[in-house]
Amino acid sequence: MSTTDVSDGTENAGSVPEKREGNPSVVETARVNSPGAGISDVAVVAGTGAGASNPGGKTHLVSKNGYGLQLIGFFSREALDKFAVRKGLPAQVYVIRETYRGRPWQAIIHSLHPNHAAAREELARLPADLAALKPWIRSLPKRTRLQAIETGPE
Repeated sequence: MSTTDVSDGTENAGSVPEKREGNPSVVETARVNSPGAGISDVAVVAGTGAGASNPGGKTHLVSKNGYGLQLIGFFSREALDKFAVRKGLPAQVYVIRETYRGRPWQAIIHSLHPNHAAAREELARLPADLAALKPWIRSLPKRTRLQAIETGPE
């Protein structure tokens, strides 16, 4: 898949950037969509709260392999924050911070799912404006660090 730079610091990318690891120690669960079974839990490990290195949310470390719907990625945190307040996003989304093309990169994960089939079903139900972003299902291996951010009511 090719990539296209956008003036606001976004880029839709088909490749997976390198990951950053962490080691928080408190286990909790994240509520996730599981079509056909309603809401289910995916275990995550809670880390630090909001702060200079984690503006706006709590850090989680995925404790079991799962999947997420990646909507869009940004080189600019400011552009990500502007996007995150738009209508149509769930009340909570996740941000994954990585390095892409040698630069800091943040991607918005719409929702977390325990398996590929559940993620695929949620992808089919996205509103047209979010589907137009061409989101993709990405695996979230154990120990993937995510930042939960509140976007407000759906």
